[in-house]
Amino acid sequence: MKIDKIVHLNVLYDVYENLLTERKKEVYKYYYHEDLSYQEIAEILDISRAGAYDTLKRTRDLLQEMESKLQFVIKYERLIEDLRALKLDAIDEILEKNKIGGNYE
Repeated sequence: MKIDKIVHLNVLYDVYENLLTERKKEVYKYYYHEDLSYQEIAEILDISRAGAYDTLKRTRDLLQEMESKLQFVIKYERLIEDLRALKLDAIDEILEKNKIGGNYE
């Protein structure tokens, strides 16, 4: 899995974590945060390797589905972009008002 996809999944996890079951949170954290294999997760949680894989796949699918429906991450990213643009516009306006040599009329 590409780094960009992993980063995106972690952002989704940060936003929607509280909507996941404890088991889904456990498997996700073991795999993505602690870098454990499916087999290692299976042994820790006393489930099959396929169970670990399936739980992680369902978790990823659920995170993406929640974002598709709720779009909190997309809306947050747009808000940040708008705030950055606003800040840049405000800086430009301040610089223009305080231009050395100014507009003498």
